[in-house]
Amino acid sequence: MDWINKNYDKALLIAASVVALAFSGLFVMKSLSFATNFSDISSEEKRIMEDPGIPEVEGWSNKLATKTEWQRLNYNDYKVPITVSVPILEKPDGQIVTMPDPKSVPLRVASHPREDSEVEVPNNWLVKHFLDYTNSAVLEQDPDGDGFNNLEEYVGGTDPNDAEDHAPFITQLYLKNRGEDTYILKFSAAIDPQYQIARNEPEPRKSWFKAIGEKFPDRGADQGRFEVIGYNRVVDPNSGADRSELTIKDSVRLDNNPFILTRSEEVDRPIYWANFEYRHKNSAPEAFRVDLAGEFSIETEPSVVYTLKSISEDHAIISYSAEDGTSKEIRIPNK
Repeated sequence: MDWINKNYDKALLIAASVVALAFSGLFVMKSLSFATNFSDISSEEKRIMEDPGIPEVEGWSNKLATKTEWQRLNYNDYKVPITVSVPILEKPDGQIVTMPDPKSVPLRVASHPREDSEVEVPNNWLVKHFLDYTNSAVLEQDPDGDGFNNLEEYVGGTDPNDAEDHAPFITQLYLKNRGEDTYILKFSAAIDPQYQIARNEPEPRKSWFKAIGEKFPDRGADQGRFEVIGYNRVVDPNSGADRSELTIKDSVRLDNNPFILTRSEEVDRPIYWANFEYRHKNSAPEAFRVDLAGEFSIETEPSVVYTLKSISEDHAIISYSAEDGTSKEIRIPNK
């Protein structure tokens, strides 16, 4: 024991050598027994591959040489993408709607105040702009917050997801109703070379003595509205009464213009006016009045001046000067 304690390293090395020799002997014995543990496979038991034949080899060779192409399915002339998911909806009546198909039956239809009939918004337009077409109120939504809903963006040909791309602000203007103020004129007398014209309504009453080529009234909101452009001396052959005619041009009302004032008879040339509503970002807009031939602006474009050119029960025509200096007209519907 004293020798082992003093020669510990040598003792450990001797023990390891003994173990290694034992394992080596074991491996040698295993290798000598291979011949008895494995028998030779006879040639009769070996499988011999049959000759596939030249035609079969050529057939497979041709298939490998042929280029494989994926065929896209067509649905009503719409080519269904291979690698992209296609949204398909089923309507309550069982009808299948392929949303990206431009020929598919429109899922969303709505009325637009500036259109004569209902607007059918194509399904692929809704898909293209990532709109929630499953929501029945999708056309009323305003995803970019520019004050124009999706229906207005489609009609205007603009991007519903870009606040800088929208229809003109004036398309948010609507005619609420038309009104009129009585304006009664009377040809009172002829004192050559002037003619007396009286305004009996509205108050206060007023008279002017004007020659051909001169305008009236001289003051007020309707200053220079009328112009004397002709006189025709007429006498009733039966009674001998003075039925002379004064021809007047109206710069405000263009219907039945110029018109005739017959001596001592009243003629009503009412002032028409419009109540407009500007609905941009306003669910309860306040109406504002504009007289025929009057000028106005809207709050989002204060630098643009519009003129009320004409007005009827169902629409008004306004005009403005474009940037190129030309005059443009816009139809404002009564909706």
